[in-house]
Amino acid sequence: APRTFENSKAINLLAIGRLVHKKGFDLLIEAVSELAKSFSLSLNIVGDGQERTTLGNLVKKRNLSDYVRLSGWSDDVGGLLDNADIFVLPSRDEPFGIVCLEAMARGVPIVATRTQGPREILDERSAVLVDVNSSSALEAGIAKSMSSPQDTYKLADVALNLCRENYTPDVVVGQYAELYTRLIQDSR
Repeated sequence: APRTFENSKAINLLAIGRLVHKKGFDLLIEAVSELAKSFSLSLNIVGDGQERTTLGNLVKKRNLSDYVRLSGWSDDVGGLLDNADIFVLPSRDEPFGIVCLEAMARGVPIVATRTQGPREILDERSAVLVDVNSSSALEAGIAKSMSSPQDTYKLADVALNLCRENYTPDVVVGQYAELYTRLIQDSR
């Protein structure tokens, strides 16, 4: 059966990364403070870093302790993704995002900022992409995803297929082999 969160009590949002300014978790917390007024949801921010205290204080200030969890580092990214309804990448700056690929590979819908990494692997047919450095853009993108689960999972299916076509080990190893062969031929 296709995955869906239409029947779930609270929609589980997941974000993963170092707790530093460029990752934009403060913007995501601000977005959730608005979304929590209209949606039943929870946000798990997985990671650690220098902004942990600041982010914890923001959660308290916005009265979001019932909605937002800062759960520290985890090695079980797969398990976390399997329990997530939507993966959110709120970065102000993001090179190639491995965690985006992991979400794609597990069929988890993605809301991401239009930063370099996500734009290399995702587009409007495979994810909800939003403006960088804007909590209201994140809020709108997440609301759009939560409001139309069927459309959201269509995007996730496209992302899963993109991942299978472009980023499975066989494909990547094949691309490296071609590259090395070309480099060797060019150097002769």
